[in-house]
Amino acid sequence: MTMREHVERVDRAKVWAACYRVTGCAADADEVLQEAFARAVEVKPAVSAEQPLEPWILKVAVRLAIDRLRRRRDSPYDGPWLPSPIETSDEIDAPSARYERVESATFAFLLALEALTPAQRAVVVLRDVLDLSAAETADVLEETEDGVRALHHRARAKLAGYDRARLRPDAAARERARAVLEMLFGHLVAGDTKSALALLADGARLVNDAGGVYHAARRVVRGPDRIVRFYVGLLKKLGMPESFRVRELNGLPAVEMFYPASRVGRFAPHLVTGVLLDASDRVETIYGVLAPRKLVHLRREQ
Repeated sequence: MTMREHVERVDRAKVWAACYRVTGCAADADEVLQEAFARAVEVKPAVSAEQPLEPWILKVAVRLAIDRLRRRRDSPYDGPWLPSPIETSDEIDAPSARYERVESATFAFLLALEALTPAQRAVVVLRDVLDLSAAETADVLEETEDGVRALHHRARAKLAGYDRARLRPDAAARERARAVLEMLFGHLVAGDTKSALALLADGARLVNDAGGVYHAARRVVRGPDRIVRFYVGLLKKLGMPESFRVRELNGLPAVEMFYPASRVGRFAPHLVTGVLLDASDRVETIYGVLAPRKLVHLRREQ
């Protein structure tokens, strides 16, 4: 079997999924996967029918992803950080994984992973999302099995809060999120602030990630009153988008909006907004992703 045939047999979607969940950034996942394949061509690792290329690619790509995550955390970031929105309709689960592939791409899960060290995060992705054994994970990370188990134990403890409030993005959850999302922005556009406020939890927060490129709230906006005032002011400045659509991103419905670049100035011409609900189906978090690098992956899919 030629190297090209070995390359074609690699499950790229699986490796990309791991890198995205380690970094939280689709553009980073694209780049590290590309670099892993480039290194395979350069290094020409020993491969055979019994020793396929995929474990080697996964190992290199995940270690590159860990390095990206470390660099991102060590670098200053302008305003709040959010994951990249991605399509999740074609994600395929490992049969016995603790976290389903779609759930592990939700903003709630990816933001929970931010509490972990890079090594802990990689272990959770490999063990609990891809369903790798401790031995396989140890090989990827060049760690001992005992070391992997210790990292896994500490990571699970840090994710206990997420697990207690865990809301899986099944069909019912997606329908509820879509209904609340459409009602919220319908009320805001209509100027019905009272109805908009009723949809927000007492501790609701608005998080915008513009990456310092566009004008956006550089701090988290907290409280229903402040959030509604923020959107009322924004609608007065920008008006309605030129076009918008509701699409499933990161397991839940989100609104993708487009404004003419000539009209918005320092405001983003392309953004994605979604909501995370609490157990009572009230809006706990509104997120807005405006940073261009975070939306590159979506533009390629259009």
